[in-house]
Amino acid sequence: LRDGIEHAFRLANAGPRMAAVVAHSAVLRSIDSPPLRANRVTERVEQVAALLRARRGARAPDGDDVLRVVRRIELNRASALPSPGEREPVAFITVGPASVAVHHILGEFGLEGRVPVLDLGCTNPMDEAALERVLTHCDDAIVLEPRPGSVAPDILEVAEALRARGERPARLWWDRLPPRDGEEVRLEVNDGVRTS
Repeated sequence: LRDGIEHAFRLANAGPRMAAVVAHSAVLRSIDSPPLRANRVTERVEQVAALLRARRGARAPDGDDVLRVVRRIELNRASALPSPGEREPVAFITVGPASVAVHHILGEFGLEGRVPVLDLGCTNPMDEAALERVLTHCDDAIVLEPRPGSVAPDILEVAEALRARGERPARLWWDRLPPRDGEEVRLEVNDGVRTS
């Protein structure tokens, strides 16, 4: 949560947009509260002034390019992407707390590092380049989010743009899982954040 708040401040400083932190209710109901303290304890006013000047100078290059800041602080993380020219049968695109659930399940089955996963920590602006890398290297992409259909239309737009350019993007699944053995599993609210 603390990292999320820090990233939100950096994003808000990078452009003319507002930044928000979306936290799952389980995080907000936590009985543990982190102690707040100053990052650096200074004894003299001159030291404080020097720290503020250094901080202001470091943030100036961010400019108005929010997507550049998103990429630099790695809010969208991809793991286990196949080599160029290879295609995987399935990949996961996770939003928010669904990332923890997917990584837990993959770890339980010994598949961590073998199945491509794109964790979208920032959905606006959408990092189309990261999505294109995943969508062009797998046959099926399962979008897991706390509320199915919230971010999936934006991902679908990227897939349709790829299709219009003549590429073969993955089939997207966000309201149900790909059918296996004739069984269809529909995804309801919060199904993407449960590990069962």
